Amino acid sequence: MESLLILGRQPELGLAEIESLYGADAVQVLNDHAAKVAVDPCVLAFDRLGGSVKFCKVLTTLETNHWNEVAQFLLKSAPDHSRAMPAGKMYLGFSLYGFDIPVKQLHAFGLRLKKAIGHTGRSVRFIPNKAMALNSAQVIHNHLTKEHGWELVLVRHGRTTVIAQTIKVQDIAAYGRRDQ
Repeated sequence: MESLLILGRQPELGLAEIESLYGADAVQVLNDHAAKVAVDPCVLAFDRLGGSVKFCKVLTTLETNHWNEVAQFLLKSAPDHSRAMPAGKMYLGFSLYGFDIPVKQLHAFGLRLKKAIGHTGRSVRFIPNKAMALNSAQVIHNHLTKEHGWELVLVRHGRTTVIAQTIKVQDIAAYGRRDQ
């Protein structure tokens, strides 16, 4: 299994930090915002990485970087994945890195996916995007890393798209306490 890390506002420092922990051979830079790490998500020490804002488990890599093809894949596969989740209301959010589509188009797709998952009988709350990626506070506040949460992170890399699920985000409350 592989892990995906979304880098903070100084990605070079975040990469250096990851490489110092796991070695340069274990790190693959996907774009300016993300790096894939050849470390099982169960053992990655995210709390030691101050330069990364999101920690994700890689679900799959698609052999396309075209938004319409990625969207069709998600519309077909997401309802089946939602059935495997525990019963209860589902919280759904998206973060896209490296895609050049309007936020309105992402919002419209989110509503389509919500409807597709809803056809399985599951109640779904879609978290609307104000930007292409949800920030840590949005992920925490909307319970997207909890049992019923599902933030899908899509990273465009060359001619492929990495699809991952957010496992953990930076502890913004701890940073706030340190600042005070």
